Amino acid sequence: MWFNMSFIPLSHEKDNLCYCLYIVEVTLKADAKRLSTVSADIASYVLETCIKLQNPDDFKEAMKEVCADVRDLCDSEHCCILLMDTEKRKCSVLCEAFSKDTKLLPMDKYVDDAFYDIAYSWLDTIGGSNCLIVKNEQDMELIKERNPIWHDSITSAGGKTIVLFPLEFKDELLGFMWAINFSDDKALTIKETLELTSFILASELYSYKMIEHLRYMSYTDALTKLPNRFASSDYLADLIKRNEKFTAVSIDLNNFKSVNDALGFKAGNQVLIEIARRWRAVSDGQCSGSKAYITRINGDEFLLIIYGYETDEEFRSIIASYVDVLADSLTVDGCDLYITASFGYAEFPADAATGDSLISYANLAMNEIKKARSSDHILKFTPNLLKNEHKLEIENIVRKALKKDTIYFNLQPQYDMEHKLRGFEALARMKDPEGNFVSPADFIPIAEKVGLIDKVDSTVFKKATAFFSRLIKKQGLTLPLASMFRQDI
Repeated sequence: MWFNMSFIPLSHEKDNLCYCLYIVEVTLKADAKRLSTVSADIASYVLETCIKLQNPDDFKEAMKEVCADVRDLCDSEHCCILLMDTEKRKCSVLCEAFSKDTKLLPMDKYVDDAFYDIAYSWLDTIGGSNCLIVKNEQDMELIKERNPIWHDSITSAGGKTIVLFPLEFKDELLGFMWAINFSDDKALTIKETLELTSFILASELYSYKMIEHLRYMSYTDALTKLPNRFASSDYLADLIKRNEKFTAVSIDLNNFKSVNDALGFKAGNQVLIEIARRWRAVSDGQCSGSKAYITRINGDEFLLIIYGYETDEEFRSIIASYVDVLADSLTVDGCDLYITASFGYAEFPADAATGDSLISYANLAMNEIKKARSSDHILKFTPNLLKNEHKLEIENIVRKALKKDTIYFNLQPQYDMEHKLRGFEALARMKDPEGNFVSPADFIPIAEKVGLIDKVDSTVFKKATAFFSRLIKKQGLTLPLASMFRQDI
């Protein structure tokens, strides 16, 4: 309770008898003006707390340091800050500090699904006040009357005295801070100091909670709840910054489009959710020293990041575990579906030095094994895949050039043995979409391999003969013209 009291002297009769008028205002909320009149020691303590929490590099570490300071202030055996999630009805330990000689156990030993109800009952025990201070056995008996379950929890853990502050901000319960087995001769100082400190901590926790919520929304895939593309990029960048060996595994579901076409997008989403659930369970269940981080990139594309493994055999067994969990069918709308996936991977720093290159190489390996339709769905990146990618790129350039009719020709003069001009040969030439010249040594063999050489030759033939016929009419030439793979025309 907060008391704002004003005294006005009225009169003096005789001896020590005096009269005055006084006004008392009682409230449950702190008043900033009144709090500004605290002692220098308390103000200094609170200011130090503010400074430590001002844009720290690691918020949890900063809170841990503040928690240790509170324990020192209270001269207690144990101090803890407990977070409360009222929506999920769960609580968790943010930080705690212990004295050297304490036999009290960490709060993780007590915090479970049932502990939330115990913690939430503290609000009724406090009874609308801003704190609860239990200094002796008599006070503890009152706790036993008000909240016997909590009383048993405290005493069974070894608690004899406790000071408890709810951490509330904007009418939202964020958690609790307490100190167990404190020095009761410091009770007044503890109360005055922690009244201010708890208000500051609640404000910082509220901001931290909002930031963490925004971060979660920005870094989480809305459908599968897996980390998304942005999260995977930051994760890769952090591993590269630490120069730690790791492997990026590009994953793509096989024939997933047929699921959407046959059963609809809703069924397709259910498949993605179930596969993500299975893969997350594999990641969370890693019992070796290796770590796995599964993310959804887009559509049916996923990225798996693995680090901390010792051998290639260990690494391959980790990927195999992600393949194995797809062996069981998925039941969607009464249909049993068997889904497989293609896995391609590249290692940092052996295969690539940047995150973009690493993912690109992993995608190359994944696309290669996907096209091969092999029973082995896993492929490691090798440099020869870059040649295949280059061939595919050239093939695409040839197809686009044919479609847009941008293939052109050069005329190369032909001479006889006496060095007299005997005719011309039409040579196919091509540029990529950016206007860069593509060597015939690159595109002609590929055009032959994919069955496009006749179309290229025909295009050059038509353009060259049209040009040459105009030249003959204008100049009266009687020279022959040959195309790339044709006899004299």
